[in-house]
Amino acid sequence: MKRITNLLCAVILSALVYPAFAQEQAQKEIVKNKSKDNWFISLGGGLSILQGEQDNQAKSLVDRFRYSGELSVGKWFNPYFGSRIELTAGGLRGFNFKNNADIGGKYFLPDRSWRLDPMTPYDQLKSAKAKNGEDGFWQEFNYGAATFDLMVNLTNLFRGYWGGENAIDIIPYIGGGV
Repeated sequence: MKRITNLLCAVILSALVYPAFAQEQAQKEIVKNKSKDNWFISLGGGLSILQGEQDNQAKSLVDRFRYSGELSVGKWFNPYFGSRIELTAGGLRGFNFKNNADIGGKYFLPDRSWRLDPMTPYDQLKSAKAKNGEDGFWQEFNYGAATFDLMVNLTNLFRGYWGGENAIDIIPYIGGGV
């Protein structure tokens, strides 16, 4: 039994080590880049949807969609690590019942009085209907965010950089923003 275990371990180890040697031979030398090299700009667009307390009661899911977009500018420092600054903006739309007080949802003002929407008088809100036919209103607002992210190209990091384009790159990022 010990012979079989040792043979199995040797086969597994050789299967893992051999490709590593093959990768080292296939890798190309990383050339030092100038500061103007490896910059990128990306644009993105899509749909945003708000999921709040009463939003699932809106008559139509499609009516809750709003457009959003993003602009990113970044630089790859080497084939493995990079950073970017990203600006994101868009609109959001939420649904609330007209008689919000009956279900416990109140928006309090600094003087401890309350009304349905702290930013807009009720008569200026866009009316909407719930799934059950009750009266409601849309809360609409815009948002924006700026983030700074550090990125790592896991494809190049684990497989090795070979000097060409990858069909797929796995690039997770971490960062912070406002």
